[in-house]
Amino acid sequence: MARIDLVENGFVYSTAFAALDNKWVFSPDNPQYISIVQGAGLQLVPATYEGAVLALLPQLAQPYVLEAEFEYAPVSVDDSAGLVLWASADSAVYLSLVAGGRQYSRLRLKVKEGRCEGYAYSDDLGAWEVAGTAFVAPDAVPGIFAEGQSSVIVKRVVVTRDVNLTVGNLPPDSFVSLYSATGDVIATAQASAGVAVIQLGPLGLLLEARLGVSVSGELTALTDLAAVSGGSVYWYNRHELKLYLDGTPVDPGQELSLGPLVAGVIERRLEIENGETGPVSDIVIRCVAFNVSHGPQWASLAPELEGAPGQYEDSLYIPVLAPGERVPFWLKVQRPPDLLYYPSTEHRFVLLVTSGAGG
Repeated sequence: MARIDLVENGFVYSTAFAALDNKWVFSPDNPQYISIVQGAGLQLVPATYEGAVLALLPQLAQPYVLEAEFEYAPVSVDDSAGLVLWASADSAVYLSLVAGGRQYSRLRLKVKEGRCEGYAYSDDLGAWEVAGTAFVAPDAVPGIFAEGQSSVIVKRVVVTRDVNLTVGNLPPDSFVSLYSATGDVIATAQASAGVAVIQLGPLGLLLEARLGVSVSGELTALTDLAAVSGGSVYWYNRHELKLYLDGTPVDPGQELSLGPLVAGVIERRLEIENGETGPVSDIVIRCVAFNVSHGPQWASLAPELEGAPGQYEDSLYIPVLAPGERVPFWLKVQRPPDLLYYPSTEHRFVLLVTSGAGG
């Protein structure tokens, strides 16, 4: 079978509070207010404290997604508990377990580029609801809060880089599926431009599962049962194919500037090398969309013929690369004539390399 390799792990942190974790900072740092309830989780008891009882993680690199599961039974309408992004008492963002007359059991914060999105899971509806958005102070740290007369138990906290799982290097007519420990399909996504994205949001940011790839209806790759987390990136049938620009290796995932357009055009010579011990066949290089606002329509690729670019096309096909063989090709970015004076100062796209069989 083909391989599915983890190339970027989106997992950041997880705890079910079997014991107090030294990653957390407590305020007040007093077992009267914060303690472990064996078999249940972390308990915050704010009843005799003036203000909010806090359990805070250190500052996390953005982007990240934090999800927590709670047990909470408020006795007063003035009681509140949930997630917080804390910078100070005057600069904090709260996401409460009770809002709009509805109580929730799980909360989620997505933090990216100084903004956060809050989500709350309704057991009654069996779905996540959008709770709101807010700006985040640069020094804000995520955590748990409780205030009022009612205690709260935090059963689990998970932090990942995103809510989605991505699989790349997929051939046409591919589907990616997540399988439970019992073999049931719990999520499926179809590949588009060599990439499939599975939304883990409804399932949870961290779960035990198998990841499988089917091509034209046939299961061609299946991982062992393992932890799968949001923000992780996998590669199907990954081969050690290396790209070079001006003789310098280009790291996968590296954002690279090709330079300024001159009269609306730039051409650059690149090379691709087979780093495997055997041949790699059916290599296809394509320019695909970076995001919704940038597309590949300005970019094209050409083989090198006698030291110069050949015919530019949307994709470049290389039948086979021998071990250690390096082949040059050309990349051109050209603004259409009607957009020659387009005001944007940059245009982004992804250079996607897929391959077939390897030795």
